[in-house]
This record gives sequence, C-alpha cells and structure tokens, in this order.
Amino acid sequence: MKKGTAVELIKHDTHIDFVGKIKGAGILSGVLVLASIVVLIANGGPRYGIDFVGGSLLQVRFTSGVSGDQVREAIAPAVGRDASVQPFGDEHGNEFLINIPSSETGKGIESLTARITEQFTAAFGAEGFEVRRTEMVGPKVGKELRQKGMLAVFWSLLGMLAYIWFRFELRF
Repeated sequence: MKKGTAVELIKHDTHIDFVGKIKGAGILSGVLVLASIVVLIANGGPRYGIDFVGGSLLQVRFTSGVSGDQVREAIAPAVGRDASVQPFGDEHGNEFLINIPSSETGKGIESLTARITEQFTAAFGAEGFEVRRTEMVGPKVGKELRQKGMLAVFWSLLGMLAYIWFRFELRF
C-alpha cells in the first residue's frame, strides 16, 4: 500500500446491480419477517417484563450456592407455583430474580416480601439470604405502559417513514 492512500475495502470500479436484485431481496426479507412472526407465536408470543404485565419482582442473594428449584420450592407456599425464578448476577449462582404475577400481589409488596422472607428463613436460615431489591407494578399500570410503548413505536416508525418519503425522491 502506498503511503498517504486510504484503505479500499471496495474497489472504485465495482458495479453491483442493487435495483436488479430488489425482487429477490424483497422476497428474502418477507420470508424472514414471516418466519420470525411464526417463531414468536409458536413460543407463546412476546414475553413482557414486569413493567408491562404487572406484578412483583424480588432480587434475593444467598450466602451459599442454591439452585433455582430450591428457591422455587421455598417460596411455593407463599406465592404458589406461578413465580418465575431466574439466576442473576455472577457465575456463582447465589443471586436470583423472582417474578411474581400480578394476581399474587394484591396484598401489597410489604406483605409479599414478609411471606417470602418467612419461607426463606425456614428453608435457608435467617443469615442465609438477603432481599436486595423489591419492585411492584400494578396490572393497570403495566397495561397502560404496554399500550403507550406500542403507540410510541408506531408513531416513531410513521415519523421515520414520513421523513424518508419527503426527504428522498423515489426515482426508478
């Protein structure tokens, strides 16, 4: 390479017929979009976070290594079997996020945290865990956030489409 010249990734005399390949690219794009929609539906639809569906979230750290199944079994008497237990944080597996659906949170986050703390104390001892974070979102607030989020995405896409439409002339 000569001194003072820029690196050429694509040669200046390269000619690619993008317009001639538009039909194949459009078909490929459509197939990929349809495939992603089918996969989304087959997996039960989108999985919204606690902010959008409502419910409670607890972050619990244990002093010793425990499994997700042990945590799930410990809280089952307090919240039922609908709670989702996910490992969180480092690779040691000492920290978990517990998502509890909104139907279980009608009594308030303080009551729920107290019930779970009692169950953990019985299963792991008083010094065996620490509740690091608790959050609660009501089902009405979650539904409103979900609707507003979808509207925001819709309006932003419409705004981008309008900008592209007016900014660039379509010449074929």
